[in-house]
Amino acid sequence: MNIIDVTSIDLHDAIIESIDIKIPDQSTKIRLKYYESTDAKERSSGVIAFRLVSAISGLLEFNALLDNSRSGNIYHWNPSPASGTSYIYFLEGCLSVSANSIEFVQA
Repeated sequence: MNIIDVTSIDLHDAIIESIDIKIPDQSTKIRLKYYESTDAKERSSGVIAFRLVSAISGLLEFNALLDNSRSGNIYHWNPSPASGTSYIYFLEGCLSVSANSIEFVQA
């Protein structure tokens, strides 16, 4: 398991695979495939883990996510480096997660 600084990860053209929300644990995990660098030829697996989540809000257009699941359905993200709200922007939609902590784990 390799934990990476969330502010150093570029999720442009990443592919979201799943969102796991655990209400009793106040946690959310987003599994995705992403390019580790602009020179990377293949995507790597990663997990964004949010802890002590206080709110989640978003609009995810599933047909658009599926239509862009090969070329990449994440357009951009703006992670909160500490406690706060992180935003993930899709080609059609956005997800915001307010949490006490966030980490990116290379799977």
